[in-house]
Amino acid sequence: MFLRRKTPLIILVLICANLFFAYEIYRINNLLKTISKITVDYIDDLSYLNNENKGLIDLSTPTFQQIGGASGRNFLISINSIDSHLNGVEVKGYIVNSSSLFHSNSSFQISIDNQSQEFLIQNLNPGYRGYFKVFVPNVNINNIRYGYVVYQNSMVRYY
Repeated sequence: MFLRRKTPLIILVLICANLFFAYEIYRINNLLKTISKITVDYIDDLSYLNNENKGLIDLSTPTFQQIGGASGRNFLISINSIDSHLNGVEVKGYIVNSSSLFHSNSSFQISIDNQSQEFLIQNLNPGYRGYFKVFVPNVNINNIRYGYVVYQNSMVRYY
């Protein structure tokens, strides 16, 4: 008899407790989402800064950017266009020799979406630019924003 009179009260207490815990779980999930977003943004920023010296370039901006490699700091790249071509992308742009050395048969490597391709520029005189056009296969143009360009080697002359 005693339980029968107290049953609605017990049920009401359990419902209130359930609502309270559901609200707390909701708040905790929102906090976790916020923390997760902040963490991802922070990791992306750190990744960009860490990879900056490895020749990470933003393929969507036509400004001059420094490329990677042992002597890559002597070269700047400007991407003029990226077009879908066959099963990949065709990248066109300029490499600028910012050093005081004459470079010939300069070899560079571009990597986009885990696909790499080497390209050559015949002559890069000090302070001048060389045009390049390279096809990178097996790349979907819709999935790219960043890539890597690394200086490989060249014949060097100086006076």
